[in-house]
Amino acid sequence: MNTLTLSDIIIDPEFQALIPPLSANERAELEANVLADGCLSPLVVWRGHNILLDGHNRHEICRRHSLACAFRFLNPESREAAKTWIIKHQLGRRNLNESQRAMLAATLKEVFVAGATQRKADGRKVGGRARQGKSSFLSNLTGSKKNVGNRARDEAAEAMNVSYGLVHAAEKVQSAGSEKLRQTVMAGEASVSAAAKLVHLPAQEQDRIAAQGGKAIATAARQLRVRSVTTARSVAARSSIQPMKPVRDSQPLPAKTALELPHDPVWAGRALISVFDREFLVGLVQVLSTHLNEGVSE
Repeated sequence: MNTLTLSDIIIDPEFQALIPPLSANERAELEANVLADGCLSPLVVWRGHNILLDGHNRHEICRRHSLACAFRFLNPESREAAKTWIIKHQLGRRNLNESQRAMLAATLKEVFVAGATQRKADGRKVGGRARQGKSSFLSNLTGSKKNVGNRARDEAAEAMNVSYGLVHAAEKVQSAGSEKLRQTVMAGEASVSAAAKLVHLPAQEQDRIAAQGGKAIATAARQLRVRSVTTARSVAARSSIQPMKPVRDSQPLPAKTALELPHDPVWAGRALISVFDREFLVGLVQVLSTHLNEGVSE
């Protein structure tokens, strides 16, 4: 017989932080519904650990109003599996926007990498195939850490139905964004692509802008982009005045260089580096960056 009570439930801060916060209106509506109809959806608990996996807001409301609530138990095999379930569960039960899903995907990517790396260290493989419930790439880690991370990002992007680029932007926000900037994106109030453009600013400046809301973040991101494009144009213009040696060691430019580049961008970059002079490549990157930035819209 289950004798678990609300007071027995353990709130894990790491698990709770994975869940996008409710807006003030959503929170008020949920509380009104619980008070009127009771806690209709059971709280999801990690069996044997009493750690709450889903229902943090309902748990708080029921405890505060001394209301009863049913429980549903899951048996994740590890913290990684528990975190994966929490993140994916949000996609099915919450109306999350693209930026919120990208932030969850960035976290999911780190969960994938951490779990896969640990399993590799432990030597746990099952017939060369992924263990049940795991993404396929996790069972056989090969290549560099960067390649593994890229594959994990692909898996997470697919799982959360967002683009690879948005997940990359979300990683920037999570790693270098201020607490307030991250919270604003997680709450669905700001674009993750706009927020990613602010992460190079001091944390206090990020907080100041984020405190003004999503529109302020978008405006600041546009201003930074315009400033970057203007600077790049200025540098490119100055560079064009001075003659640049395009090829290393004054070798003649190879014929059909662009046509012979590998499709993989990493190998293509290495091929260019092996041929062209550094100064020439720097100028080329600046011009390309300007062109690409002009084609990007918020």
